[in-house]
Amino acid sequence: MAKSCNFTDDMVVQILSRLPPKSLMRFKCVRKLWCDLIDSPSFVASHLSNSNSKSGSSTSIVVKHTVNNLRDHRKHVLLSLLNVSEDFSDSDDCVEDLSVAYPLLSVSSPNFEIVGYCDGIFCLSIHFCPEDIGLVNPAIMEFQLLPQPCLLLPPPEPDVADRVDTITNAVGFGYDSKAKAYKVVRIVKFLPGPRIAEVYTLGVDSWREVKFEIDFSVIWTPSFYVYFKGVYHWFATDLQNNDFILTFDMGEEVFDKIPVPYDSLERFAWNCSLALWKESIALFCYRKDEGTGLSIFDIWVMDDSSDGVKIPWSKKRLTIESVPRIEIPLIFWKNDELLLAATDGDVVSYNLRTRNLKYLPIHGIENPLYIQAVLYAESLVSVKGGEQPLAIEPDRDSGSVSFEMYFYPRPI
Repeated sequence: MAKSCNFTDDMVVQILSRLPPKSLMRFKCVRKLWCDLIDSPSFVASHLSNSNSKSGSSTSIVVKHTVNNLRDHRKHVLLSLLNVSEDFSDSDDCVEDLSVAYPLLSVSSPNFEIVGYCDGIFCLSIHFCPEDIGLVNPAIMEFQLLPQPCLLLPPPEPDVADRVDTITNAVGFGYDSKAKAYKVVRIVKFLPGPRIAEVYTLGVDSWREVKFEIDFSVIWTPSFYVYFKGVYHWFATDLQNNDFILTFDMGEEVFDKIPVPYDSLERFAWNCSLALWKESIALFCYRKDEGTGLSIFDIWVMDDSSDGVKIPWSKKRLTIESVPRIEIPLIFWKNDELLLAATDGDVVSYNLRTRNLKYLPIHGIENPLYIQAVLYAESLVSVKGGEQPLAIEPDRDSGSVSFEMYFYPRPI
């Protein structure tokens, strides 16, 4: 006679909180009690905590890149979910391509950007059309197009004298732990005129202006931003061409400047980008030595002391000899593993300690300069409330899941 096994409510919660979101979305149909549980803020927080702390044999990375589509001979922007084996074995690596299409464009544009990532949510925009910003959580198939900003003016008429135009210079996305809310920040430049900033809070569904007194310009580089511990960081320069790191505290809603550790004149011979390394902000300065063919990286690391006072940058020089045609560094996906983009369209992982090189299963990249990569953890955090749902259906050729995000023009 088989014995029944009775689980306590706490045991059920513990089991469910360790399952992937796709399974939990199906389980919501089993019982109303389970549906209410999975939708509850406490369960979403518990599941997010388990997802972020999950230790396994692989790491999930989402890579944004541009490829030439052989079917329609057009360029397409892809978000590729890459699961990388941590034992350095190629056999366990797998990739799932998520195609992203904008009907507003005749062809997909490399200017499509991930302008922020936090807790399984991607903040997406187009560099030349930044009034359209969307939040998407692919794990639970939710998408939200944000309302039109308050500060951007309508395009001026070409024959109007002394016309004023506005452009978005920077966008960021992160979490305010005090208010327990996700926020999008946008910096708008008036031409001619000052820069003004506004913040969108998820759930409020409106923009509001915040104080901004720094005169600057955010520099677009392949990896120009980092979100870390409630603070968003951009690589920027002032009117005298002095580089610095611009920050925005999501909780306090204040901007600040962090000086860079090098003479700005040096940057004209180097490319720069931001990353996270060993729980610290890292500034990459890199170039190719034409004489030796070496890829040279200066990695400046900034740590905070326990009282919040920033201590000086520390510097590490890295030369990579065994990787030909390295274009840009992307992210550290482990303490010693650096993800890099090569000019031949490959993505590689380089171990700083062992100097081992691993080619990853992402190929055919049209322009390595437009690659972005983020460490990814699935979550149940909702972005619900958008105007257009995320259309998801299986790719019958590959069995993977295809994400089509449509930004429709708003009624005037």
